[in-house]
Amino acid sequence: MAGNVTVTVQAASLWQGSGVNVVSGQLVTISATGTWSIWAPGTHSANGPDGSDDAIWPLSLVPDARQAALIGRIGSSGAPFLVGSYKQFTATSSGEIQFISNDNYNEGLYGDNWGSLQVTVSTQDVEVSYTVSPATIDFGSVFFREGISKSFDVNNTGGSNLSISSISVSAPGSLYGLNISPTIFNVPPGSCMVAKNIKRKIAH
Repeated sequence: MAGNVTVTVQAASLWQGSGVNVVSGQLVTISATGTWSIWAPGTHSANGPDGSDDAIWPLSLVPDARQAALIGRIGSSGAPFLVGSYKQFTATSSGEIQFISNDNYNEGLYGDNWGSLQVTVSTQDVEVSYTVSPATIDFGSVFFREGISKSFDVNNTGGSNLSISSISVSAPGSLYGLNISPTIFNVPPGSCMVAKNIKRKIAH
């Protein structure tokens, strides 16, 4: 479900929910404004969502991001990622988007933080589009107790991940059968999956 929500994220609080639940495959856009600080008042100037000008700190929640930068995750077990003042991405998992300031999370050094950011989260459903080629497969003549293997391509021409959960097949007459492998797979946007083992044979 697509939507647009603005929330206040406090520097002094741990993970804060946005109320926005994204679904894998959705386009997510996050923008943030405001100032906050991860240091005690009067010791450092406030900074924006891109973080402090100070060097990165290896004990920060996201060590390779600036201290006090806006950090996000999807779901309570999702990996933290840098958001900053703007980030747009296609979700690869589902769950609530949550936010926090990039500070020493393991030692809980958030009590003296101050300030807040206004964070806007927008989600957009991306159309699923795909093609299958060839459209038909001609197995020709098949000898008794023998089989012929063919293949077909599944091309993801849309903007979101394409998940194939099952493939059903049929063949004329009771003496014929079709076997396909694999029948469960994912095709990322702009990619192609080849089902290599499509075998037709006369039953024993």
